Amino acid sequence: MKIVIVVFLLSISMKSYSIDNCINDLLKDKNTYQVIDYSGFTVNIFKNFKILYVKNPWRNTLNGIFYILTRKTERICNGVTHIKLPVEKVMLFSTTHIPAFSYMKEEKKIIAVIGGKYIFNQTVQGLIANKQITEFGSPPNIEKIISLKPNLILGYVMADPKIEGILPFWDLKMPLVLVSDHLTSGPLARAEWMIFISYFFEKEVEITKLYEVIKKNYLDLAKKVKNMHKKKVLIGSNFNGSWSAPGGKSDLVKLVTDAGGNYIWSDNKSSTTIYKSFEKVLYSSRDVDYWLPQNLWKTLDDISKQDERYKYLKAFKSKMIYNNNAKMNENGGSDYWELGLMRPDLLLKDLVKIFHPEVLKDYKLEWFQKLK
Repeated sequence: MKIVIVVFLLSISMKSYSIDNCINDLLKDKNTYQVIDYSGFTVNIFKNFKILYVKNPWRNTLNGIFYILTRKTERICNGVTHIKLPVEKVMLFSTTHIPAFSYMKEEKKIIAVIGGKYIFNQTVQGLIANKQITEFGSPPNIEKIISLKPNLILGYVMADPKIEGILPFWDLKMPLVLVSDHLTSGPLARAEWMIFISYFFEKEVEITKLYEVIKKNYLDLAKKVKNMHKKKVLIGSNFNGSWSAPGGKSDLVKLVTDAGGNYIWSDNKSSTTIYKSFEKVLYSSRDVDYWLPQNLWKTLDDISKQDERYKYLKAFKSKMIYNNNAKMNENGGSDYWELGLMRPDLLLKDLVKIFHPEVLKDYKLEWFQKLK
């Protein structure tokens, strides 16, 4: 059985007019297909093919990207890239894509990764050690990637493809698919991207069922602590003279809020990193119950050696400091930034256990650990 994916980039293609018409014609008659809408992408299911649409491939872009999946080999729309499926050889840009492969049991189809030494997944690490997966640095060598002949390259763009080394992939008509999980709002919305990836392996049924379990677990636990007393929470640490912390609209703050916490800058409207002076932090955190540094510190000594002023924080005095580095490899690769981001239901359990331990009496922290 052969499947073809047609990739179309709306926002930068110089020949977008005819392709636009082709896609629009396919989507014109709404009675011919079923629509499944997710936070960051849409799936349009036709009788003989599927169209996936990524809404925001990078920040501040006005248009998205279409991917057409079909069991037939002929082109659906002229002037686009074709990728034959089932995919047998995949290259990954991000560690956050690995959990989807684990749940699909498709790790052996990964032939190349960027920054492999930072991958926590033991199966993938074993494949790297056995030279079944090639490890690239960043930016990767394009010629070497071409020599591997991947059927699919799962990548991402933060802000601008022109300055992030993505354009050569398009110029050479390589099978690049952008996964925008990092731009989706909310931890559950981020986990939906495992479903997106699963469509390329025809395993969307089982991954969708997994996601529904994740979603139910998350919402049920959040509901359980919704009306409990909110614990005041400080996040981040001082770096190069400024305290860096997540914006009030970030995924982590959403998790903290749903776990029964009250982030001290929750009224901030940013979804990216914000910066504060140390003096401002000392004033704002005078009655904080918990501190989540989100870095590599493992002991209280690590903190005090970094900056003596940390000792003035209430959370330091009360020793209520929890870091998200309980599961790391020898190179600093953290499972929090890998499986953790795709399992928000389990991350929520960690935070509920920290803020309201009486709710989950027998639960043991997985990604967070208390600093001593």
